[in-house]
Amino acid sequence: MVSADCFDFNGSNVDRSIKYEVYIDRGLNNLTIHYDIETIVVHPNYNPQTKANNIAAVNFNTKGDAGWRNKVAIDFGKWPNRVFVQRVLENPDPIEWDTPVMYVQPTVPPDSKCTELSPLFKENINAVTCCDFTVDPLVKDKTDCKIPYPQMYAWMGADLYQAGIFSHAVIEGGSDFCKYDNARSYYTVLTNYIAFAQTALGKNFDYFGLSETSVPQSDPYFEMVDVPAELDDNVVMLSGDFYSPKNLHVQSASGSGDNGKEASSTGSEDDKNSKSDEKGESDGGSPIPAGDNSDGGSAGPVLTGEHSPNNSEGESSNGSSKKTTIIASVCGSVGTLILVVAIFFTVRWYRGHVSKVHDPYQAPSAQDALVDMFENADDSRPPPEYKVAEDINGISMLVPMGANRSLPNNSRYSDLNFPYEK
Repeated sequence: MVSADCFDFNGSNVDRSIKYEVYIDRGLNNLTIHYDIETIVVHPNYNPQTKANNIAAVNFNTKGDAGWRNKVAIDFGKWPNRVFVQRVLENPDPIEWDTPVMYVQPTVPPDSKCTELSPLFKENINAVTCCDFTVDPLVKDKTDCKIPYPQMYAWMGADLYQAGIFSHAVIEGGSDFCKYDNARSYYTVLTNYIAFAQTALGKNFDYFGLSETSVPQSDPYFEMVDVPAELDDNVVMLSGDFYSPKNLHVQSASGSGDNGKEASSTGSEDDKNSKSDEKGESDGGSPIPAGDNSDGGSAGPVLTGEHSPNNSEGESSNGSSKKTTIIASVCGSVGTLILVVAIFFTVRWYRGHVSKVHDPYQAPSAQDALVDMFENADDSRPPPEYKVAEDINGISMLVPMGANRSLPNNSRYSDLNFPYEK
């Protein structure tokens, strides 16, 4: 699972002229392999303006022989510790990883600013979580700006379990995102979307809870309570790729005086222009679909996804690709392999910088566990690959659940996902 904001859109469709890739590595050695994303299934009720349901399920390397199981943390709100993690890139070419950086939060104190800045968080406290922690960017020597941690784990027992992914940040005050008054980062809680991802991809997602009787919510149609897209004056929402080392400064995205509507999608007009230049386009088209804030029945997720016709299985392919976007990194550990999503670092422009300096709380035992996760792997084995995907060509959509559910093809993003080629 990754953030839907990982992808560029043409209207309401993911732009598949762009090559989206996954990079995997084993610990801290230099063995890194990349694969093309094959299938993308964006949540049908994803709202690009409010960031509701900012989640997508993806497949890659489905023809590989090896496999592993990733566990998603459930029992949200009961975790002993939240752990925010940022991978560190020692060298982008060739790729060399350094020791990850982490912030351990043993307790989650009340934070009224989280609710004040985000109406979405206020209405979805069981589906979105918030913090004010920031970290150095992927390449530390490029800028002094701090950015949100891309990944959140739950620390239960001796292990860390994937728990949330960065969705968006909201900033109050100022026009330079390295100097501001208040900022909060918001994370999509993954446990709510396990059923969606399982149904969308035809795969099982393992999970871990605090007791043997713990189970995640099982409704694949789960969706957040959406909210109006308008933000207060002097408030800016940022999302997308915070993790590219290329762009070092983002100017004002304070909007056009319309209560921040203009800035509430992904940043400034300069940001949009830089994306168009990067893609070799001159039409200035919007990279994401326009949000739909109208009230309506919920729609079930479509099982088939946008399918890439080419899968290089480790080899780059020029083809019709205009750029490469790295959207994930898989890391080895003793006894478990954890999917680290939302590390995007080579081509896309830096959307914005959240700069609040926050000295991390140091927890040596957690630090040791994290280093073990990335470093102590059996290097004699080949890099991990996904198991062969189950045959889901014959599946077209979910059966709607409940009288108030509309059919998947009535979703406002019903054309978001292309059917599989036969």
